[in-house]
Amino acid sequence: MALAVNKESKQQEGAAEFVAFMSQGKGQEVYMGEFEMAPGIKDVKIDSDAAFTSEGEKESYKMLNETLSKAVASRGIRDTKLNDILGKELQNIATGQNPKEALQRVQDAADQSKK
Repeated sequence: MALAVNKESKQQEGAAEFVAFMSQGKGQEVYMGEFEMAPGIKDVKIDSDAAFTSEGEKESYKMLNETLSKAVASRGIRDTKLNDILGKELQNIATGQNPKEALQRVQDAADQSKK
């Protein structure tokens, strides 16, 4: 998760509080549950006692590892060409191109990579 406070924001204090909330404890639970997101790396190992000082940080790390331990598949795209095409087509969608056409190009590339 990458969150930040825009330096031009008129609500910097509120934005900073939101970032802090989403970065630990209950916020991580919301992020993983409501947004149906989960970290993409399995078996992350760090010295949690040395790395985290607050109970919220430690709770977030514990929740992260519990979630990762239940992962059943890799979340990444291992085919680098397909990953590049997906990125390009997402940019095309963001700049106003037809999403159905862009996604069809991604599907065509995925089908081609299976051959």
